[in-house]
Amino acid sequence: MKCVSALVDYSLMAQYRSHTPDILSYMESYLQTFHGTKDIFLKFRTLKATLTRADRQDQALRELMADQRGK
Repeated sequence: MKCVSALVDYSLMAQYRSHTPDILSYMESYLQTFHGTKDIFLKFRTLKATLTRADRQDQALRELMADQRGK
């Protein structure tokens, strides 16, 4: 929650029409908090490996089906 909250707060402040030194300080703090806590999401980053494995299996199945049709 801390990571997402920092990112949302940063994003909301970035939309201000003008930025004072205090606001920029807050934004920098939010950005540091985000980068310090974003590693929590690494354990959920299995999508790329899963997609690669699925693509390989799909290709192998297509080749098998093509071989079956050829026989």
